[in-house]
Amino acid sequence: MNSEQLLKYLNISKDFGFLSPKELEEQIEHSLELYEMLPIYNGELLDIGAGGGLPSLVFMSRSNDFKYTLLDAMRKRTDFLESISLELGRKSFNVINGRAEEVALQDQYKMKFDMVVARGFGPPATTAECACNFLKIDGFLFVSGRPEDEKSRWSTKGLKDLGMELVDIKDGKYATGVVIRKIADHDSKYPRRDGVPRKKPLW
Repeated sequence: MNSEQLLKYLNISKDFGFLSPKELEEQIEHSLELYEMLPIYNGELLDIGAGGGLPSLVFMSRSNDFKYTLLDAMRKRTDFLESISLELGRKSFNVINGRAEEVALQDQYKMKFDMVVARGFGPPATTAECACNFLKIDGFLFVSGRPEDEKSRWSTKGLKDLGMELVDIKDGKYATGVVIRKIADHDSKYPRRDGVPRKKPLW
């Protein structure tokens, strides 16, 4: 995807109300900075809560060897993302409509991904629980965090229960990136049924 196509799709996404009302240039800079913080640049990447395409569409405009899958629960957003994939040709990336907790339990997606990316998906405990079943051992959860006290939001014990550990928190001018590694298998009861990780977070 070139820069002209990126701007075209993101402007359409913003017109549809799928993006923040912030200046588009600022949102792109935020995603570009997140891209520079990624722990790897190849393998299967899943964007949970892909929304209007940030940060994944920006990532696609950079040189990397990811195979992208974008997941969102809202049909209008996934229809929009699917239209972009088809327009780019040969179904450039995969799109899934569904709740993360439910999709994560489908056999074809269990431990499939080398990295799960989350931007604005939910609180740390919810994000980690919804991501754990998607990740391969030694895969990464990469979360767009907040600029202050981000480390305090992640429970060491809670992550361990999900087979994960906090590796690094990277701060930039526009973005904060949280790097978490999947280090072990987790209890098969996670993720819990749809809605529970949000209503009753592990921490």
